[in-house]
Order: sequence, then C-alpha cells, then structure tokens
Amino acid sequence: MKRLIIPFTGTVLMLCFNSCTREPNAEFSFSTPTEVGEIIQFTNLSTNSDTYNWDFGDGLTSAEESPSHQYEKPDTYTVSLKADGKGGSATTTQTLTVTGITYSFTNNSDYPFYNFYSCHWTGSDFVDVVEHGTLSPGEETEVVITDKPHVDFLLSFTEGGDVFVSTNSYNLTINQHNNLIITNNTQISGGSKKSAEGADRGLEIKRAPF
Repeated sequence: MKRLIIPFTGTVLMLCFNSCTREPNAEFSFSTPTEVGEIIQFTNLSTNSDTYNWDFGDGLTSAEESPSHQYEKPDTYTVSLKADGKGGSATTTQTLTVTGITYSFTNNSDYPFYNFYSCHWTGSDFVDVVEHGTLSPGEETEVVITDKPHVDFLLSFTEGGDVFVSTNSYNLTINQHNNLIITNNTQISGGSKKSAEGADRGLEIKRAPF
C-alpha cells in the first residue's frame, strides 16, 4: 500500500493565511444638510476592518462604527476616519462645510455685567432672548445659534440694577461664528446715567430710546 505524504503543511497554511487576510479600506458618507446644531449621521462604509477612530475636525472624536455628531459653530471641517483590521489600517478624509449663524459675546471691559442677556431687537420688541447670567471681565458667553441678521445685548451694572441696552446692533455674518466684543468704549442706552456712574462703570452711556 502506498502512503500519501503531504509535505510543507506549515508553509501552505502560512501562505493561505497571508493571502486570505485583506487590507482594510476606509470609506464613509454623511447625511445632509450639514447645518450648525443639526445632528449629522456618519455612515461607515469601510471593509476588512473591525475598529474605528473618527476625528470630526472640531476637537472631538469617536470610536463608534457609525457615529452621529453636532457641530457647535459653522465652518469648514476636515473629517477623518481610521479603520483598523487584521490586515493593517487605512485612513480617509472628507471636507464638510457646516452652514448657519452663531454668535457669542466676550466681556473685554474692566467691569462685570450682571443679568446679561443677548437678544434680537425688532424695532418694537426684544425677541429670541437668551439669559447668560453674570459675565465677568475676560469671560465669553456660550455659543448661540440664530437665524437673525443682527443681535443686541442687555445688562445691569449691579444685581437687580437698572437695565442698559446696546446702542447699536451687532451685524452677524452668515456661515461663520461671530465673536462679539464689549469694551469700555462700547455705547449703551437706557437705564440712568447716575446709576452707572454710581457704580463707577466706564462704558460710554448714550441716551437713546429703545
């Protein structure tokens, strides 16, 4: 009886393992519209991979397979996806433009503002009022999403004191974040000049109807 001998079994298995392990391919898509504050769904289309690392371009990341994400500010972001598998790793990037209007106020004056509000003045009423609380020197408010072309602010120099309003509205630029700066030279209206001077505040007070 003849014996059948199969040599090099280990080599054959190694060749099979190497040929059957494919390199990962990284690919993804995302939902539209890509507007600020809206949930954007990212769909992972990668192959031959089992772990993932997303970078959304705004300082935030995710290890989910197909994550969702919200952008706080309008801008153009580069989103990257790294896909890892037994055959190695692969990375792909796409540019994503987030549209909309956002703003925040920064207090660059020497004085704290109490009961600080941002709002939209229609010419007869304040609408879209957002309460920010006390805004100390050097502080910035949270980012606000709006669909209005301009914004105003209200403030008091003391807790529960007279209310002052920005004399001039701040025009907002679409499809970018607007960081609005208040300084000692910013003009305000309303309240009483006596109350502001009594609090030793340096903002310029301009008596005007509002």
